[in-house]
Amino acid sequence: MFQKGDFIVEYQRVDRTGEIKFGVVMDLEHGFQDMLILDVLFATDRLYTFASHCQPYREWLNENGF
Repeated sequence: MFQKGDFIVEYQRVDRTGEIKFGVVMDLEHGFQDMLILDVLFATDRLYTFASHCQPYREWLNENGF
């Protein structure tokens, strides 16, 4: 679903509520039980996040009427 270089939206909660952050996927890793972990460059820092907490930016734009 995600690839290196993708623009993403990270949700602070799995149910897609709360704060969001925008970033770029720098690398991908498979963690415990093959869970996809993303290395993401955000505006203020570079962090690891679970792919299940993220959504492609284009999809987010469509859902929000942009």
